[in-house]
Amino acid sequence: MKNARPKIDPHLLAQLDRVAAGEEPVEAVFMLRPAARAQVAAVPGMTEKLTNEVLNRVREKTDTSEQRLNIFHNLGMFVISAPARFVRELLSQPEIASAIANQQPESAAIPLPKAKPSKKTEARGRPASASKKSKKARARPAGGSRSGGSKTGG
Repeated sequence: MKNARPKIDPHLLAQLDRVAAGEEPVEAVFMLRPAARAQVAAVPGMTEKLTNEVLNRVREKTDTSEQRLNIFHNLGMFVISAPARFVRELLSQPEIASAIANQQPESAAIPLPKAKPSKKTEARGRPASASKKSKKARARPAGGSRSGGSKTGG
């Protein structure tokens, strides 16, 4: 396995600095380094085994543990919630290719553009989404009776 430095999200580094040596958990998503250069991600069958090996090594070294763990087998990734010192040690492991903060300061959602009224809508002077009633429904009296008679029967 290549011992290159992992790519680390600046937001994750900022969160680690903010909590420093405290026990407040930091949530991070880690991508395992694939065994072969041609692979995009670690092999699904090896993801759990490799994740557990790395986490056991970090547990022994830091004398602490993650509080939560979720392994994404098919992606070669896992997410943890752990104290900052645990996360920092995990970042130094050769099996880690990249890490990103699970909690980002801004939304990753792409805002939708404001809808422009259609030409059809502008011509009629009402929104296109207004419900279209059939001619029969518009001709019906407000009381809902089809015969037009009184509801008070007699």
